[in-house]
Amino acid sequence: MKIKSIKKVGKTSLARQLILLILIVWLFELVVTAIIFGMTKSEMNKQAIKNVESRTGSISNQLDVMMSQLSIVSDKYSYSSGIQKYGDKFYSTNVAEKKRSIVEIRELLNSTDMFNEGSRISAIYTRYGELLNLLSPEIDGGVVIDYLLDLGIADVKNLSLMKWYVLPQNCLQTPENELGVSKETDNREKTPLEMELFRQEKRILASRRIINPFTGNLLYIHLFLFSEQEIYDKYKDIAEDVQGTVVITGENGQIISSNDVGLLQKGTLDENIWTKIEDKENASFFLKHGENEQIVSKLVNNKSGWRVTCIVPMKNITREIDVLFLRYSLVFFVFALFSAVFIIKITGRFLKPIDTLNKAMKEVRDGKLDAYVATTGNNEVEQMCKIYNSMLFQISQHIEERVEEEKKKKKLELEVLMGQINPHFLYNTLETIVWKSTEIGHPEIGRIAASLGRMYRLSIGGGATIVRIQQELECLMAYVRIQEIRYADKVDFDIRVKYEEIRDYQTIKLTLQPALENSFLYATDEVDHVVKIRVKVKVMEEEIRFVIGDNGSGMSRERLAEVRNRIISGRAAKEPNIKQKGSGIGLHSISERIRIYFGKSEAVRIYSKEGCGTIITITIPKISEKEVEEKNKNSQ
Repeated sequence: MKIKSIKKVGKTSLARQLILLILIVWLFELVVTAIIFGMTKSEMNKQAIKNVESRTGSISNQLDVMMSQLSIVSDKYSYSSGIQKYGDKFYSTNVAEKKRSIVEIRELLNSTDMFNEGSRISAIYTRYGELLNLLSPEIDGGVVIDYLLDLGIADVKNLSLMKWYVLPQNCLQTPENELGVSKETDNREKTPLEMELFRQEKRILASRRIINPFTGNLLYIHLFLFSEQEIYDKYKDIAEDVQGTVVITGENGQIISSNDVGLLQKGTLDENIWTKIEDKENASFFLKHGENEQIVSKLVNNKSGWRVTCIVPMKNITREIDVLFLRYSLVFFVFALFSAVFIIKITGRFLKPIDTLNKAMKEVRDGKLDAYVATTGNNEVEQMCKIYNSMLFQISQHIEERVEEEKKKKKLELEVLMGQINPHFLYNTLETIVWKSTEIGHPEIGRIAASLGRMYRLSIGGGATIVRIQQELECLMAYVRIQEIRYADKVDFDIRVKYEEIRDYQTIKLTLQPALENSFLYATDEVDHVVKIRVKVKVMEEEIRFVIGDNGSGMSRERLAEVRNRIISGRAAKEPNIKQKGSGIGLHSISERIRIYFGKSEAVRIYSKEGCGTIITITIPKISEKEVEEKNKNSQ
């Protein structure tokens, strides 16, 4: 066969679908990874909040220790007679006495030092307005006293509580002529040594009014002076683990201490941040400042009233995982880009033959049986194309052979049809036999010929294959009349049918006669009684069943199995003792014709028992004349 065309086409949508599928898988993997990273970040945030809260609590505990030490020292010397006697003196006119008192107080404190230098009393302000400066005795004039009073150390509202003040200057050690003079702010970045000096210079003052418990009058005021460095040292190690800013503020927002020297220099937090923090109770919360989100943990120290606040930027917590995700995403997209290019090349190479095959198969579907595919390689796809070419060649060859066979078949059928006896000639001959038999006094011969003619006329049926069931039963009765003459008193036949139920339904011509013929031929063998043959027509919901039964000789199990096999396969046994009589169509022919015309398998069934009889059932679908006509139109 000549190959008229070879199709060559480009990439198909299958390639795009494959690429899209891979991209979806990659995208899904990226989304899953992002979710995992997000969940990890969320867990890290929760853990970070717990860590920040823990660090805040630890810093507050360190402050509690320091406050407790101050309270213990202050309590010890609140009503000490050794201290009280110095507070009841007037020193305004006796400077030497004042200095001697300061020396004696120092010796008293040194002899009873409970903790360390930082927990000692730095100065005492008496009820008579005298300042006993234990740090720098010479700095005790009115300027420094006014400075302290302006801070509010003598305010009766303080009661006997410890009050704290952030000092821009060391008022107990700064010369009075320099006190109150503001220094120029140095905003440049400081070296570690400069930072330490700055912390030592920044001072925090604590004051406590000592009240006579009996009279309620003021005895004196204890003053404690600290450097910010002393407070910072209490929580320095903890602050290093915070990964953020630690800020200790007073009630008015002034910064008392911080691990951020820049904030210390500034002295206060931004008003917006301070307001948001102050509005919160002791709690941890997220604070968005500009574009930066921060974790804030706030705790108010019970002993001092100070606000201990830890501010940790979120980026400090998730920095490592953010960098890891960024790197992963970058590698993923680079890999995806190179993979996409690679896949496009690969799919273009391997899917192109598939697309070519697809186009060729569509042309075959449209009736073009010469759409072969060119093959150049030997891989799996090319092998598939070669198999397709081979199949297409075989199909074309088979079609040509079938066409030739059909031509031959039609020719043979025409020859057979032309060689058939003219039915009218046969009818006329049978009528002559009937007339002649009556004339010579043998009417039974005429009845046989008349029945035969009737049966022949019905079987021819105008050439139709599908006939009314009623016509099939008429043909069957014509056959029975012939057999009743032959078997005389040996057979008792009866048929049970409701003709009004079968009037509209049809069946295949010569369906019942071959089956009934078996009963007449085999049921009467080797029996000494009258054989009863019964035909019953059952009309069911979707089917019609013909039951042909007899009480004849029956058959053995082996013989029944052979007959059932013959019905299925159509092969007859070649045993000499088996009769080969009948119409020549047989039960297999009935079963096959019902299967071909009606599509019903196992339409014929047989049941038999040796010495008892045989039952044959033939089942067909209920089909009307209208349905037969529609089926014929569709087949044409």
